[in-house]
Amino acid sequence: MKLKSTVLTTILILLSLCSKIWALPTNDEGKAKWQNRFPQNPELYIPEPILERTQSVELMMAPADSQLVSYDVLTGEEMVWNISREDMPTETLIKGGEGTLTGIIEEEHQFRNFTDLSKISNAEDYPMCVNCKLYYKKGDTNRVASGILIDPMHVLTAGHCVHEGGGGNWVTDMVVVPAYKNESYPYGNATGISYYAWTGWKWFSNEDDDIAIIKLDRPIGALTGWHGYGYNNDPQFYTQNTFHNASYPAGHPYDGRYLYYWKGSFDCTDYNELMGKWIGNEVGIYRRSYGGQSGSGAYNVEGSDRYVYAVLSSEYLGTTYFPRITGAKFQDIQHFISTNTPSDADLVPIEVYVSPKSAMAGNRLSSLSYVVQNYSSASWNGTVDVSVYLSTNDNISTSDTLIDEHTFTYSFEPKSWVSVDVTTPPVIPIGTGRGNYWIGVILDISDHDTSNNDSDGQTAAPIVVGVNLLSNDQPETFSAIPEEFAFNLNNHDWCCVGIRSSIDHDIRVGDHPDSGPWSAQSNDEGTVCDFIVINGHGKENTTQYAQIHKGLSNRCTIEAEWDIPDLSIGVPESDSIASNEVLQVYEVLLFENEEYNLTLDITSGDSDLAVYIFKPMYDWGSRTYKDWMTNNKAAGGDESLSLTTDSTGYYAIAVINENASSAHYTIVIAENEYIIRTTGLDADGDSRPMR
Repeated sequence: MKLKSTVLTTILILLSLCSKIWALPTNDEGKAKWQNRFPQNPELYIPEPILERTQSVELMMAPADSQLVSYDVLTGEEMVWNISREDMPTETLIKGGEGTLTGIIEEEHQFRNFTDLSKISNAEDYPMCVNCKLYYKKGDTNRVASGILIDPMHVLTAGHCVHEGGGGNWVTDMVVVPAYKNESYPYGNATGISYYAWTGWKWFSNEDDDIAIIKLDRPIGALTGWHGYGYNNDPQFYTQNTFHNASYPAGHPYDGRYLYYWKGSFDCTDYNELMGKWIGNEVGIYRRSYGGQSGSGAYNVEGSDRYVYAVLSSEYLGTTYFPRITGAKFQDIQHFISTNTPSDADLVPIEVYVSPKSAMAGNRLSSLSYVVQNYSSASWNGTVDVSVYLSTNDNISTSDTLIDEHTFTYSFEPKSWVSVDVTTPPVIPIGTGRGNYWIGVILDISDHDTSNNDSDGQTAAPIVVGVNLLSNDQPETFSAIPEEFAFNLNNHDWCCVGIRSSIDHDIRVGDHPDSGPWSAQSNDEGTVCDFIVINGHGKENTTQYAQIHKGLSNRCTIEAEWDIPDLSIGVPESDSIASNEVLQVYEVLLFENEEYNLTLDITSGDSDLAVYIFKPMYDWGSRTYKDWMTNNKAAGGDESLSLTTDSTGYYAIAVINENASSAHYTIVIAENEYIIRTTGLDADGDSRPMR
């Protein structure tokens, strides 16, 4: 739902700004919240294995009525809950909720068996965006698995994704990433602060109880939406209805970079027809599953609503099993989510959006909007006073620079949200220095928890002041060399910036405006097309600043790429380059001490394309500082080269458009000898990094 804000009169704004903008900071910023916890080296995480289904004596001794057990990550406190359970009807449902996106209806499957896994290209769209990739540490090993949002602050997953089972330990460093796609996370990520599992799994490793819930540090599900959850004790419900399941398989031949989806009816259940009762809690499909799929939810579409009934857990002889949400577990989940939900209204700003992403001091923003959710079980209506601040960091507080005040009025239902569009966006104050800033809001309201009334961390909007900010993969032509320009560095990705002009220019890059220090420089002589690549693996998301430090101030084209595609070994990638484009950049995971061949075949057009390759051990590279390159053929000619690696990691491949022409081409990198590998292992059985 959208609103237009009620803006104070111009005179009141000016008076307020004059008294507050330049005031010295007097307030403590407080603890920063909702920081980006995405792993620094995701390629070092291996897939959580699918459990091997067993029927041991120890499992037979597990208590029939498993109890809920919780673990507070912050305090280390563990508690077994004694929840009073009532007799359940055959079917019970808790509805989900819509996020900031419009829903679509999945097609129902017409056949009994589950389909093949298919890659999802639009993981950021509802309903796929409620599916989550999990990063965590189990013992000494970094793992990845799957989960699904069933509440703005709660994710359903498998028990073995939060606890080792059999009396072992809880996992640590849990990061939940909804709508993950090839190291992109459009809604940010959230941190797991509490785990909920059942004693049957924790004490006895009982697959029937291999279900868990993760409580998050922020209601990220308000952005994506969340599914409901349900309980149904009729075995035919599972074998005669269509269920949908999306996950992040990371076991061979998958690599965990994309969301995959299948659907169908369950093929078998633990219901014993002769005994007339369930002798276990699982349902199954006659399909094998892959590491990384653990914890993904199986849901049924009922009208416009979606309800999760089971989670992917184990496999035996090619059959994949999903423990159901039983009547007892349904009541437990309902109870502790209700306990975790404030009974008084709690308004939380969960995302701020600004446009443009760069602005000059003294200029007005084109747009400013933000999303507020009432994460509580109470309704609330009224008018909220809102202050907008410009900050030098992502910890928004009243000690930052006030740039706007306004109000909005809304009637909140429990767990509902509103998107507020500011009618007159604020002005970046004159005198604001060049550099990186954040814009955030603070709600002036006495609600359940006033500490979450400011948009910190990932919920604040980054903005660059005083510098031309390039857009990803969008060449820009300037009539004269800009004094300085900026582009983004995605953590865990290579990025590249290049310039083409009629004369030789050199380029340098650093993470500070104006005078550097410059961390990368290109000084290749006699070239009119120059570039620098920067290795973002193991780094934080940052803004990089570039200058052209040699050459006359004449017309030029500048292009930057940072959200780059990955090549898969042996898989051709078809692409094109336009006459106004300077470059195309890729990265590929290669393994040490192996020989590879790279070929670039031009299928049409007359571009003169050069190919440069850079090793993962370096922070940056350029036309001068490269590891391999080929530019043997003239315009329209194919290029190829061979290379032998000396390290495992993500190599950058830059394709440079030397003559400002266009072409369609196919690029592929393949091993000289193809070796079949098992999940995460090379031919010698040694571990290899998975993403």
